[in-house]
Amino acid sequence: MSLPLVKSQRAFQLILKNGIVRKTVINGTLLSLGLAFSLNALAHAPSRSEYRSGKKKIVAEHRSDRKNCRSLADNTRNICMAEANGKEVIARSELKALHKPSKHSDYDVNITRADAFYAVAIGKCDDHTGSIKEVCVIEAKATKVRAKYEARIILNTAQAKPSANMNSLLKHI
Repeated sequence: MSLPLVKSQRAFQLILKNGIVRKTVINGTLLSLGLAFSLNALAHAPSRSEYRSGKKKIVAEHRSDRKNCRSLADNTRNICMAEANGKEVIARSELKALHKPSKHSDYDVNITRADAFYAVAIGKCDDHTGSIKEVCVIEAKATKVRAKYEARIILNTAQAKPSANMNSLLKHI
């Protein structure tokens, strides 16, 4: 005899049944690749004047994005605002990481990006109702948790000493 399913178990069964896990894994993998290589390709830290002009550019773009969202209605407007706010927060975080580059600032950018994507995904989930909404929220949370976990792995890997890793490998051979 089986026990009645609670909401989260039922939603998880729907995820497994509908194959949404595969989509989440693919999205999480693509997100993690973007997180891993986002700031490593940039070469130099901006000067103080470049940093200030970058901040002004971010503010101007954010105002423009918010202005574009004003014409929309209901949840579409909320999603647009979440995207605009997320874009601004990510851009500020990336600019800060460029200005003061470090492994931890790259980690902060990755976490900020995960939070921004999560906010947009939750907004998109509000378009649905019932079990589909539950599945959407679980999928969004799973993607966020995975992105934060992978950002932590990238940080820990970057902090590890290459010589220590080689020595530990040689001991086991």
